[in-house]
Amino acid sequence: MAEIATSPFLGQHAGPKGHLVYQAEADAFESGPPGTVRGLAHGRLLWADVVHYAGMINESRWYRDRPGAPIRPVRAKGSQAWGLVDGTVALPPFARKPTVILHEVAHVMVDPGIYGAHGAEFLGTYLALVTRYIGRRAATVLQCELERRGAKICDVLVRRRVG
Repeated sequence: MAEIATSPFLGQHAGPKGHLVYQAEADAFESGPPGTVRGLAHGRLLWADVVHYAGMINESRWYRDRPGAPIRPVRAKGSQAWGLVDGTVALPPFARKPTVILHEVAHVMVDPGIYGAHGAEFLGTYLALVTRYIGRRAATVLQCELERRGAKICDVLVRRRVG
């Protein structure tokens, strides 16, 4: 199990649900060797790869059909990554990984004022993103870690943009 102090998933303003989510992510993606599902969090992307990854998400019909502004990755400093409903995904160097990017994209897609920052709607959206962009096995591992901690997960795969 990853230590809380060293996990790139752990934020200062996460609240109790956030810490549950971050620990589940750490156990799902940091507990194995690189090149495995449980080792996904070990590698970092170059900035050009982050921009390409965001573009790939933005251009997919899957993403365009769902709530959320176009993803705009920005370089950040400090110890936290964040995603805002306006599409901004701020990523300091440690957070330039597909798992963290998708976590922040889920924040872009789910309004925390309506659903909470790490509630069931967020988790369902995050798992849908992981399924789509990393794979079903990674999503299953993460879902098991979340459920083991008592997290409630909303099925959001059928949600579409309105308008």
